[in-house]
Formats: sequence, C-alpha cells, structure tokens
Amino acid sequence: MSTAPIALDLIFNELDIQFQALKMPLEPSSLYDPIRYTLEDTGKRIRPKLVILGTSLTGGDPLRAIPAGISMELLHNFTLIHDDIMDNADLRRGKASVYKKWGIPIAILSGDMAFGLAYEQFQTYAFDDTISKIQFGSILNLFHQAVKEVCEGQAYDIEFESKIDVDIHSYLEMIRLKTAALLSASLAIGGLISGAQSQQIEHLQSMGNELGLAFQIQDDLLDVVADPKKFGKKVGGDIREGKKTFLMIHALERAQGSDLELLKSILHSKSADDIQISRVVRLYKELGILDLAEQEIEIRYSNAMNHLGVFADTPYYSAAKNMFDALIQRDR
Repeated sequence: MSTAPIALDLIFNELDIQFQALKMPLEPSSLYDPIRYTLEDTGKRIRPKLVILGTSLTGGDPLRAIPAGISMELLHNFTLIHDDIMDNADLRRGKASVYKKWGIPIAILSGDMAFGLAYEQFQTYAFDDTISKIQFGSILNLFHQAVKEVCEGQAYDIEFESKIDVDIHSYLEMIRLKTAALLSASLAIGGLISGAQSQQIEHLQSMGNELGLAFQIQDDLLDVVADPKKFGKKVGGDIREGKKTFLMIHALERAQGSDLELLKSILHSKSADDIQISRVVRLYKELGILDLAEQEIEIRYSNAMNHLGVFADTPYYSAAKNMFDALIQRDR
C-alpha cells in the first residue's frame, strides 16, 4: 500500500511513457506496424486510466496498475481493429482504419496479435510476489469475462441490424456488454491489484457499468446535437446508417403515421439523405427524445457517482470525479 498519494497526472504521464516504450519486433512489419499505428493516437486512453483509478481509489500503489492498464488498452484496440472490418469503416479517429490501410487479412492478424500482447502484459503480476495466486486468478477471470461480454455485445449489435423490433431493455443490455463491460472490468481489475475487498470490487464494477451506459447514450445523443468540428463526426451518421440507437428506439415507440413510416424506411434502406436526417432530428425534438436521453444520462451518471461516493474519503476521489465529468460533459 502507498503511504503518500502520487499525483495522477504523474501516473498518467508514466503510462504514456510506458506505452511508447512497448517492445514489439520490427519484423514482420506487416504484423506489428498496424499495432504501432493504432497506438500512435493516444486518444483519451479511458480504460488504462480507469485501471489506475481502481487501484488508487482502493488504497493501492497506482504505478503497479500500469501494466494492467496497457493490457486493457491493447484489448480495446483489438476490438476496434476488428470492429472496423465488420462495420466497413474507412476511418478511425480521423485517419484510415487498419483494414483500409493494410487490408482485411493483415487487420485480422494484427488485431489478434494485439489481443496476445494484452495477455503478455498480465505476466507482470504472475511474477510479482506481492500478488497472490487468488488475486492473479481473479484478475484473469475478470479479463476473460470482459472479452466474452464484448464479443457478445458485438454479436447482439450485428443481430439488431436485421431486427426492427429491438426494445430499449435489449439495447441497454447490448451497450452494457459492448461498451460498459471494458470500463467495468478496468476499474475492478485496478481494485484487485490493490487487494480490495469484494464489496469494493462490486462498487467499482457497478460504477463502470453505469458510466459506460451514460457514455454510450451520450454518444448517441451527440450524433445529432454535437458540433461536427468538435465531435469529429458528421451530424446524423447513426441515422444515415440506419442504426438502432437509444434515440431511434424511443422514436419508434412514440412516432405515428407518416413519421413512423419514415423511421422504418430509413432502418430498412440504411441510406438516409440529408433531408431525411433533418426530418428525423426534428422528430426527435418534437417527441421529446433528446430530453429523454438527457434524463437517462443524468440517471446513469448519478448512479455512477453514488458508487464513487463509497470511496469519497480517498485522496483520488476528486480526480476520479473530474475525469468522469469530462467523459459525460463532452463538447457539443
């Protein structure tokens, strides 16, 4: 246990340094260059930071959480590389996706290797005398569960593409699996590294689930209300692609007549034009869907804060709250 808190900014800087120092062979370049390419853009690195917070909030040494943080980020990048193949996505974070730049076979291989490298990072704890066998086994169990849930979430997301009657409960479960599971596992793994009690681990897991749900619903909302220059995406992209989001599912429940037919035709064709997108956004406003999304985000965020409140007497509480605020209150 650490006796004096270390500023999280210093820990996050060390995280970046260790990412840059990741040792990967130069050859075969077709296998490793795409992984280096995905890690060049640091992004928000939410998952590794959550691992560090999970350790910090439960009284552990945050420096010890860095290998697990790197592992969760590699796992996340593995999912992104493969998701882009399944979604035929040409861009990722504003630049060419791996599959677009190197082709599908290389993207599959590089994604698989990123997954393998994620496992390799956990070996740090296998040779750490301060980590018990039970702790190490629990860490790997959570990692395995996260992998399973992310894959299940992606499968449901694909299944939903051909279903019109997706209800909101099914959607929330899908995004819990696809988005929230990694956030939940990251926080909980951080807690396991510090030797946290089971009740604390449960709070960390629930916090991550609620935060993940709020984050994804916020993403759905930003698709239609965000400033494209700040958000990095064209307004109405989800509508254009006929995606079943929190907004679309509730609109299908509330719309009638020609409005309902419009929504169904867009979901069927998956090729809405700008005029149709404007009509749908206007419909969202008229039906109160945007307000409904705001309310759901606030509820989920409040739930996450309630779980965070269990750790309010730790020196890292304020840092965690600031990070969560920044995730939810993204630019519009």
